[in-house]
Amino acid sequence: SPDESFTLAIATTFMSGLAVELLDGASVYGFSFQDLTADALGSVAGALIQRNHLQDLLGLRLGMADTDIPAEAVGASEASLGRSYSDEIYLADLKLGGLITRLNGKPGISRFFLTSFVYFTKGFGYQPPLPSRYQEIGFELGLNIPEILMAVGVRDTTWWGAGLLAVFQFFRVPFTQVGVYYNL
Repeated sequence: SPDESFTLAIATTFMSGLAVELLDGASVYGFSFQDLTADALGSVAGALIQRNHLQDLLGLRLGMADTDIPAEAVGASEASLGRSYSDEIYLADLKLGGLITRLNGKPGISRFFLTSFVYFTKGFGYQPPLPSRYQEIGFELGLNIPEILMAVGVRDTTWWGAGLLAVFQFFRVPFTQVGVYYNL
């Protein structure tokens, strides 16, 4: 049933986040209640978007925010074992086409754009920690790639179309957005 699916989706994603944090607890990263809280909030947000059919309005994505760290910034530090969350960007999207449509307007060309609240990190994952590491939050204006693909004829009724739309629904394409950020 929809209720059982909703509960199972939240429980499954939360348990996988808990497993990651338990394993992190045995590594140099350590257990993080903040990460577990973010996992839980993301699980609930994703399930609520699906359950309430808000995919045309809201979305959650992730991507790479790769940057070269100069050797002088690394110094004697070494990359830690395992994977850190450094150089990853997390986005919560508001899709302009869905917003305007829900406000009884005609979105026109704005349906190809979205705004995003973003969070990303740089320079984490080194032992000893880099003094130059940082976290940023910000806002971006970017292209709604799935909407553009559907406008040129890609449909989710074929296996390749459904796969292509799913990839661009959940992963951020570099250089398709501009933004402003604040260093935490």
